[in-house]
Amino acid sequence: MLPWLPPESADEPLPHYAARMVEAIAAGTAGWLVGVSFGVSFGGVVAQDIRGGLCGTVTPAAALPQVLAIRSSITPADAFSTSTDAAGAFQLGALPSGTYRVEFSPTTTTTPANQSSYKQVTRTGIVAINDQLTDIGSTPLQ
Repeated sequence: MLPWLPPESADEPLPHYAARMVEAIAAGTAGWLVGVSFGVSFGGVVAQDIRGGLCGTVTPAAALPQVLAIRSSITPADAFSTSTDAAGAFQLGALPSGTYRVEFSPTTTTTPANQSSYKQVTRTGIVAINDQLTDIGSTPLQ
């Protein structure tokens, strides 16, 4: 099943249509298409609103990591960010499907005695898949 909301007009701008669709889904007022393959074209661009997500952990949690996922296969690039929780866990939901570069950055430089300093880490080739939460595992910052 796919959410469906008819365009206001044939020349409705895609960002306007996408915003109306998100609001309609959140409000529960979007219609649903079942078993139909379709595409909606606005100025030659096919609209898709199928999303996935990424989750994982960053260690040590004491680094207070920030997580930034960048999908650069389109112009301009999509970027999504979040912080980890007290245990170092994170989740980025509602990501457009695609391949991401995920950057993990400590927000503190203070490390416990006898430990190496925290460093920024970048992981590439991380894939968000439609309707799935992809666990990318643990990422160490030391």
